[in-house]
Amino acid sequence: GAPVLFSPFFRLVLPQTLVPALPKGGFLCEEMGLGKTIEVLGLVLSNPPPRNWLQNGDPVGTTCVSPSEHAFTRPDGAPPHGIARAAPALAIRSTATLVVCAVSLVGQWIDEARSKLDAANGLRIHMYHGQKRVRDPVRLANDYDLVVTTYQTIASDRGKVGLNHPTAQIEWYRIVLDEAHMAKSATTTQSKACHELRSARRWACTGTP
Repeated sequence: GAPVLFSPFFRLVLPQTLVPALPKGGFLCEEMGLGKTIEVLGLVLSNPPPRNWLQNGDPVGTTCVSPSEHAFTRPDGAPPHGIARAAPALAIRSTATLVVCAVSLVGQWIDEARSKLDAANGLRIHMYHGQKRVRDPVRLANDYDLVVTTYQTIASDRGKVGLNHPTAQIEWYRIVLDEAHMAKSATTTQSKACHELRSARRWACTGTP
C-alpha cells in the first residue's frame, strides 16, 4: 500500500500526502553532563546528507525553510532589515557538520569524537582554531566530516576579513552551536557571526535555554 507516517508521540497515522515538512534542527537542552556531545555525534553518524544533496540540496517541500536561506536578501532582492552588507561569496556546499563551542570545550569535542568512534564509524575531524587551522574554504568543505571551531574564532575572522571569512563561504549541511546561550545577544560580534553562517540544518545545545 501507500507509505504512511506513524507518530507514537502524537498517536497519529498519516498518509504520505499529509506528512508535514521536517524541521531543519531544534534545541537540545539537557543539563550539563548528560551527554549532549554524544547525542550530536550520534546524529551526525545516523543522519548523513541525502544522496545528491551536494548537487541539489534538499528536495522541495521535504523540509522547512532554514533561517539562513534568506538571511541576506528578501524576495524582492533587497537586504533584510538590520543587515546592510551583501551576502558572503558562496560557491561551496559541504556535507560536513560545523560545531561552534567555547574555547574550553574544543579539546573535549575532539577527544570525545576520536575516543567514542571506531575505525568503521570514523569521522574526518578538523579543529578550526589556532594558528594552524585550515583557512581554505574548499578544503574545509571537502576534506572533513566534522569541523570544530569556537565563537571567538569566527568572531575574530569576521572582524579581520568581513563576511567572506572561510566558514561563512560554505553552506554546511549541519551547524551545531554548543553552549548556544553564548550567542543569545544579537548585538555581539560572535552572535552576528553565528547568524551569518549558512547551513541546511541548525541545532542549539545548551543546559540554560
